[in-house]
Amino acid sequence: LLHTKMMLADWNKFDKDLEKLIDSLDKKKKSINPFPLLSLIDDPAYHKINAEIFMDYKFKNEKSQIFEKARKTEGKIKIGYFSPDFREHPTLYLMMDVFKLHDFSKFDVYAFSFGPKGTGIAYNNSKKFFTKFFDIKNMSDDEVINLCKEIGIDIAIDLCGYTSWNRASIFFKRVAPIQINYLGYAGSIGGNFIDYILADEILISKNDKKYYGEKVICLPNCYQANPKNLDVSNEKISRQDFGLPENKIVFCNFNSSYKITPTTFNIWTNIMKKIPDSVLWLMDSEGNSTSENIWREGENRNIERKRIIFTKYMESEDHLNRLRLVDIFLDTFPYNAHTTSSDAIRMGIPIVTLIGKSFASRVSASILNQVNMSQLVVNNIEDFEKVAIELATKKDKLKDIKNEIKKNIQDSKLF
Repeated sequence: LLHTKMMLADWNKFDKDLEKLIDSLDKKKKSINPFPLLSLIDDPAYHKINAEIFMDYKFKNEKSQIFEKARKTEGKIKIGYFSPDFREHPTLYLMMDVFKLHDFSKFDVYAFSFGPKGTGIAYNNSKKFFTKFFDIKNMSDDEVINLCKEIGIDIAIDLCGYTSWNRASIFFKRVAPIQINYLGYAGSIGGNFIDYILADEILISKNDKKYYGEKVICLPNCYQANPKNLDVSNEKISRQDFGLPENKIVFCNFNSSYKITPTTFNIWTNIMKKIPDSVLWLMDSEGNSTSENIWREGENRNIERKRIIFTKYMESEDHLNRLRLVDIFLDTFPYNAHTTSSDAIRMGIPIVTLIGKSFASRVSASILNQVNMSQLVVNNIEDFEKVAIELATKKDKLKDIKNEIKKNIQDSKLF
């Protein structure tokens, strides 16, 4: 219920709902799926507790296979990527170069797809990077496990965790001797059926490793895979095309509405009050009352409707092109922008982010660190407002930072 309300930006009784939720988790009660919790509470300890409650409930009658974990001495290592997102989806865009750049003299790489069937260019291109592409959507867990045994999958990489369409049960029952949680889910799966999680030094600090059921493998740079090049539309567009004012500061956030908490929205509107010559550009949730609710919440905080402007979903290359119209990206908390964050950086847009304790609240900090922009990472609400206001009022500084991001991208490992 709370997640649905967040999708609709219905923050009525938010604090009460959250209190009730935390109380339930303290009592180890089954109260919420793991994924929605990441956007509500910045606490990896609660994320782990909740994942374990969920897992005990979901899989208590399932049996797990036992694999010999002997080191492979001959033949290629066989890697399986499991995802519902082999389609027009951020996960596929992020992973494209990873799939392409495997050393096929050492690895056989398999795709196991269990989501809606892909239709676009990205999907068709991705299929050619695998030794074999399997659609397992209509297969039972046992059929999938037997297929993986037949192939001899050595390492299974779960690219979705507890996100939509997931098949966590096949990992609980085990499809491979080594199982890894990566990219799609910003937290611990709980339990010990996933052996590793891929992260980086900023995402999971040494002190916080205890909140992960998996062993943490820190990648040397940012954990987030990103393609070197993405198509960006060269169509000439203007602010006018999107109903944006020509000479005002455009703040933006293109995250899904469930990531906008009342606290985050308070921060944004406080900034807008200090910068009366500014607008906020957000993603429209088509077909429901979200935008109406956000306008109303804005009015409750003395922000006129015309200062909050909504835009529609666009294909990746058009979306990247429209980012050029933005001045400053204001991040959400505790669930940061992830793909949306690296998109903004790719287009030279500064992101002001508040770093927290959980995986989901440290992603933008990790991305900004890769382009030497740690000055945009703050530790508290006051500094968030201060940095955003300074960028918005000092046009020369804003211009310098945008240029610096574009320059730093050239040498960065991010892309």
